[in-house]
Amino acid sequence: MNLRTFLAASLAAAFVSMASPVAAVRADDETPDKSFLVPVPKATPPKPKPETDRSSVKSAVESTGGNVYWAAREWSREEYETVSRLIAGGEMPQSTQELVTTIAGRYGKSVSPKLTRYLLLGGEYDLGWAKVQLGVAEYHHWETEFVVTPRSFPTPMDRVRPTPKPVKKYLPNSYQAYLRVKLLPPDVEVFDAEHAQGRCLGYLAGDGVKDFKSLAGWEDKIACVGIPKAGVRVRLYEHADRGGRELVLDRPGLYNLADHNFHGIVSSLVVEKK
Repeated sequence: MNLRTFLAASLAAAFVSMASPVAAVRADDETPDKSFLVPVPKATPPKPKPETDRSSVKSAVESTGGNVYWAAREWSREEYETVSRLIAGGEMPQSTQELVTTIAGRYGKSVSPKLTRYLLLGGEYDLGWAKVQLGVAEYHHWETEFVVTPRSFPTPMDRVRPTPKPVKKYLPNSYQAYLRVKLLPPDVEVFDAEHAQGRCLGYLAGDGVKDFKSLAGWEDKIACVGIPKAGVRVRLYEHADRGGRELVLDRPGLYNLADHNFHGIVSSLVVEKK
C-alpha cells in the first residue's frame, strides 16, 4: 500500500466515525449506546365537551326591553313539537299557562281567556298597565371532537405526531318559553318621604281601590304624591277601603302631603281618569 492509498483509507474511516456516532462502539461494549433516542409520545385528543349558546340567546331576548320571566324547565325537540300542535289547536300548554298565571299574579292581575288566546298567536297584548308577550327561545347544543384526518400528501411530521383537528358535532336543540312584561309608565306615584324621596309605588287609572294595609310597611307612610301628566285624578283616604277623610289631587305636579295636613295617614287610594 502506497502513501496515497493509506491516507485516503484513513480519511474515509474518520469521516464515517464522525457522521455515525450511534455506530461507534468501544472495544469493551457489546451493543451501541442508544439511550438518547427517546420515543415520541402519541398525541391524545381531549375529550368532547358539551357546549351551548343558551347564555347568548337569553341575553338577546332580554336585551329587547321589559321584564323577562322564564319557564321553570326546557323542552326537548319532541316536547316542543307537542306544544306546537297544542298551540295550533288553540290550547295553552299547562306549563306555559302556569307561567302566565304566576307572573300575572305577581302584579296582582288575573289571566282572562282573551289574553290567553292572544298570547297563543305570539302578539304583544296591551293590558293597560303593561304590554305582555309570550315567546319561545331555541338553544343550540354541540360537542367539539378532535379527529385525526389523514392528509392526501402526508409530511414526515404527520407520521411522527398527527395533529387532531376540531370537528363540531351538533346535538338536539332545546326550547324554553318566556313571558315578557313591559310595564307602562304609572299615572300616579306615591313616596314614603317628602320631595319624591324614599321608596316609591306606581299606580294606573282604573285599577280600583288600593289598600296599603296589605302592603307591609306602607300603611300610614305616604308622605308625597306625584302626578306626571294631566287627565288623572287621585283620591287619598285616611282609612282602608275609602274610609275616613278624603284628599283629592287632580293637577300635574308633586305634592308634599304635610302641606295638606295629610302626611302619614293615608291607608287607601283610588286613581281615576278625569
